[in-house]
Order: sequence, then C-alpha cells, then structure tokens
Amino acid sequence: MKARSTKLTVEVLEDRDVPSTVIYDVDFNKDGLKDMAAITGQKTITVSLGNLDGSYTVSATLTAPKPIVAIEVTDLFAGDGNPDIHASGSKSSDNFYWFGNGDGTFNYLEPFKSNPRTFRGF
Repeated sequence: MKARSTKLTVEVLEDRDVPSTVIYDVDFNKDGLKDMAAITGQKTITVSLGNLDGSYTVSATLTAPKPIVAIEVTDLFAGDGNPDIHASGSKSSDNFYWFGNGDGTFNYLEPFKSNPRTFRGF
C-alpha cells in the first residue's frame, strides 16, 4: 500500500505560558473544509472543525498524561486515510497517540512499556 501524505501548515506561537503549536490545512472529518489542532494547555490538544462560514467548532479535547511540547498530524498507523495525532513531550520517551475516526473524534492509544530483560524478540 502506497503511503499518503498531506501538506500541513504549522505555526508555533512564541512567548506563551504554554508552548503552542497550531496545525491547520488538515481535514479531520472528510467534509472538504480545513480543520485544525492546537496545543491549548500543558497536557491538552483541542481539535476544531471548520464551518462553511469560516468559523470553527471544537470537536474534541484530547488530554495527554504528561505535558506536551509538540504535535504532528499524519495517518500514523492504520493507513485508513484518517488523520491521526501524535504528541511528544519534553522527554524522548514521552509520546502520545490518538487515532482519528474520520469524523472529528479520536481514540487514545494507551502507552505501553517493554522490559528489555524479558523481551525475547520474534
């Protein structure tokens, strides 16, 4: 299956209490209108869907278990054409994922930890 990518526009807003990233030019609900995702709190991402009149309606508020510093949107895992959201924290091990359902809603993927001492490979 050929990987699909979407051109995204990202803005980083400086001089804020919370590092803020806004991603737009993405379509979370497949209606052809531009939607956006933004870091809106230390552990919070807000997803807003575009309306015909140019306004936005919040469709989801995603909460990470630890503070986040950056987000990206791509079809991460399923290859289903639905945009997913990846958030990263200040530590390289802090990665959080939400699968897009194609309707502006998301499912959180619980992080898991492997123990290298017990992992025996495939």
